[in-house]
Amino acid sequence: MNFSRPAAAGLTLAAVLVAGRAMGQTPAPAPMPAPVVVHVPPVHVQVPAVHVHVSRGGRGSGAGPDSTRVARFLAALAAADPIVCEMAVGQIGNHWGWYGASGIGDFREVSQAQRAARDSLGHAVTDKRVLPLLAWGLGQASPCVRRAAAGMLGESPLAGAVQALRTAYASPDGRIREAAAFGLGTASDTMSIDALVRGLRDSDPGTAQMSAWALGELQNPRTVPPLITALGASDGGVRAAAAWALGQIEDKRAVGPLVARLKDQSAAVRMLAAEALGQIEDPAAAGPLGAAIGDPDPEVRLASIEALGQLDDVSKAPAPLISALQDPDPDVRKQAAETLGHIADPASVAALGAALKDSDPEVRRAVVEALGEIEGDAATRQLVVAMKDSDAEVRQEAAEALGRRD
Repeated sequence: MNFSRPAAAGLTLAAVLVAGRAMGQTPAPAPMPAPVVVHVPPVHVQVPAVHVHVSRGGRGSGAGPDSTRVARFLAALAAADPIVCEMAVGQIGNHWGWYGASGIGDFREVSQAQRAARDSLGHAVTDKRVLPLLAWGLGQASPCVRRAAAGMLGESPLAGAVQALRTAYASPDGRIREAAAFGLGTASDTMSIDALVRGLRDSDPGTAQMSAWALGELQNPRTVPPLITALGASDGGVRAAAAWALGQIEDKRAVGPLVARLKDQSAAVRMLAAEALGQIEDPAAAGPLGAAIGDPDPEVRLASIEALGQLDDVSKAPAPLISALQDPDPDVRKQAAETLGHIADPASVAALGAALKDSDPEVRRAVVEALGEIEGDAATRQLVVAMKDSDAEVRQEAAEALGRRD
């Protein structure tokens, strides 16, 4: 989880802030900033229903931000354009272009003090004075300010941080409960499992959806039954988050209910159900995933094809997968070739050979890679044909595949 998405992978970055270190005395607590009200034109952005969780990691360790830095940061986020705000929060801790104190890679105007302040935001909060400020941030109007506050609380090793999130999760305000659920998932707080399970039935759909995401982060098998129940929620976002969470837990009890969601009215739910089935890797899902390749939505077709390649013990390529080599979407055709390579069914060689005439060189390269995974003279003959392809990379891949056969 980074602060931009649901989540999902474990974030652990602990840093120790020692009072009086290096700079002498620790700065006095910053005054609680007043909420910043910014009037901006409505911006309509389609955001996926499920958050993706990425490890913050980083290079080395260091002190997290103090209360003054956090106050300025949250105020700046609140005043920013909503899209800029979301992008900024999404990069917290990613350390893109991070070069430490050397300044290599920074522009000349960036001072060492600015670099230190920026880099501190990539480390966990260890200044207790920050906690009330972050708790305040959970209730702000800006969703990305709430996300930043919740994420920073969830990342903090301070005992009071997770307690602040638990308290906020009981708030009468749905926006605060949603933010708290995000923070609890970020913190992987196992003590909150029961509360999050109850949150799946929250009257606020945003809270219910984020509670499902948090349970996916926790990956506890005892949450499978309530998440299966949530697959039948009236809100599509809740169903989507529940499908995603079940994929993270990878429990075979979810296979049947997820298969049923391959026919959900929401394309996002169908896509996430297919992805979850691939993560569970149960070969019993092969037939339903094959049927889902006929879905009218290309993202669902793509997810279904990729999931087929992840299943255990599938050695026969479903007919819809072979037919997908002729799909109108080149990404679908490319993924079909890759999955056929994983399955390595000799019965698919003729269709792969025909796909060597595909207009997209990326598809043809995937076809050659697939043929290289299939044993037999028929596949070898098609690789020889690919040696005459107009694209140099296709020819090189064919040569390498033939070399591995010797």
